[in-house]
Amino acid sequence: MVPDFSSHSLSRRRFVSLCAGAAVAGSAALALPGCVAKSGSSSNGSRASKSANLSRYISLTVWRGANKLDQGTFSGLTLDAAGHAVLDSTAVLDVRTLSDDYAKKPVDIDFEVGTWISPELELSFGATELMASWGATIPAGCWLEIEVRGRRKDGTLSDWLALARWSGAAEGEDGSLSSYSVQQPSEAGSTSACVFEAAEERRLYNVQMRATLMRPLGEDAAPSLNMASLVATLFDEDAELSEYAGEGGIDPIDVPQYSQVRSSVTAAAEGPEYSAPAACAMLLDWWNAGPSEDELSALGLVSDQRVAWAAAHMVDAQTQSYDTSVFATSLCASRGLVAYATRLSGLAQLEQVLELGVPVVVQLNVTSGNVPDAGYEAAAHAMVVCGIDDEGNVIVNDPAGVAPALSTVAAQQAASAADQGIASSEEPAAEGGTESPESASASSGEAAEEPATASSQVGDVRRTYPRADFESAWLNDSAGVAWIVHSAGIAVNVG
Repeated sequence: MVPDFSSHSLSRRRFVSLCAGAAVAGSAALALPGCVAKSGSSSNGSRASKSANLSRYISLTVWRGANKLDQGTFSGLTLDAAGHAVLDSTAVLDVRTLSDDYAKKPVDIDFEVGTWISPELELSFGATELMASWGATIPAGCWLEIEVRGRRKDGTLSDWLALARWSGAAEGEDGSLSSYSVQQPSEAGSTSACVFEAAEERRLYNVQMRATLMRPLGEDAAPSLNMASLVATLFDEDAELSEYAGEGGIDPIDVPQYSQVRSSVTAAAEGPEYSAPAACAMLLDWWNAGPSEDELSALGLVSDQRVAWAAAHMVDAQTQSYDTSVFATSLCASRGLVAYATRLSGLAQLEQVLELGVPVVVQLNVTSGNVPDAGYEAAAHAMVVCGIDDEGNVIVNDPAGVAPALSTVAAQQAASAADQGIASSEEPAAEGGTESPESASASSGEAAEEPATASSQVGDVRRTYPRADFESAWLNDSAGVAWIVHSAGIAVNVG
C-alpha cells in the first residue's frame, strides 16, 4: 500500500503559491539562463548537462551585498554600517495601528514605521506572478510587512498588495507577533501564501516591492531589513527535460539526515507537513547555524528535536502550514546565512550549485505516477538534493524516505520499558492489550541498538531517484521551486 502524505490535493498554481520566496547574494538583476528567452543552454564544465528548453520566463532581482538596499527609496529608515536598513532613531516616524489577528487576544497596537521601496523594475515579458523575499532581524514585539505592485502594458499601476507580515518568532513565543501570509483579492489579481497572481489579461511589465519595518510606539527596538528580493515569472508551457552529459557524477554532500516523522516522545513535529522544516533543519545544521541548546530548551525541546524547532519558527499562522518556502529561507537568513527560494531552469542549473558544495532544497508534488520510486504521495514535498550519481540520477535526503530511529530520550525510555516487560509510554497499548505497531517496535528495544546522536533524529534518509522522473515532477508539476542556502563567504550565482 502506498502511503498518502497529501492531506489535500494541490493544483500547480496552488503549489506555486505555497513555494514562494527568493534572494541571491551580491548580484544585480538576474535573468536565469534558459528562462528569459524561449530556449537556451548552459554549460556546467566537466559535468555539463544539456539545459532544458523552456517556454517560461523568470526574472530575479536581489538587493544585497554589491547590489545594496540604498538603490531603493527610504522613509524613516537609514543604513547602518553593515548596509542594513534600520528605523531612523533621529527621525519623526509615521504611526500605524494594527492588530495581530492570529493572537489569542488580538488588540490594537500603535507602531512607529519606516519603509523601503525598491526601484521600479522593467521586465522583458509580462509577468503573471510576483514573489518577494527578505532577510531581516526582527526583535520581539516588532513586525515586517512585505508588499508588491506592478504596472500593466497600458501604464496603469496597481495598488500595493500585502504578501506577508513576519516576526520570525516561534509560534506562541512570549511578547512576539505572528508570522503569516496575507490573502487579499483585488482588481489586479490576488495574493495568497506569499505570492501575487495577476488577474486574467492583466500581466505586469514593471514591478516593485515595499518593505515596512514596525516597532511598538515608544520603544527603542531596532528591527532591520538586511536584504530583499523580487521574482517575476511567466510559465506558458511545460519544460523539456535535460540530458545528463557529465562523467563521474557529483559526490553527495554529507548533509545531516533528518526525518519528517516523529523524532522523540515530546516533539510534536511529525507527519507530511513537516518535510519543509526537516529540510530546513538539515541545512541549518550543515552550515552550523542550527539552534543552540538554550534555544531548544526555551521551547521545551531536547538536542535531537531540530525539526520541531524549525517548524515552530516556520508556521504560517494564516494557513497553519509549514511549507511556504519563503518562511524557511527567511528563517535561514535570520541565522546569518544567505538564503533564498527561487525557480531554476532544470537540473543542469542545479548541478552548478552542487559543484560549489552547496546542497539545494527542492519542493515538488510527489505521486505514484510521477515519481513511482518514492513509494508515497505528498504535496509541496521538500527534499535536499545532495549529489548526482554516475548516470545522472538525483541523490537526495528525503524526509519521507524512512521511518526514524527513536531519539536518544525515547530510546532510553523504550529500553527501560522493555526491561520491565511493558509497552513504551510514548504510545498506549491498543484495546484488548495489543500494542500499536509503533509501541511494539519501541518496546522491543530495537531502536535502542542505534539511538540517534545529539545532532541527528533519524537513521538513513538518503535516496536516489531516476533523473527523468524527478526532473519532470519538479519542473512541470512543481514549477522548479528551489531553495539555495549557504554561508556568506561562498559566492553562488544562479544567474
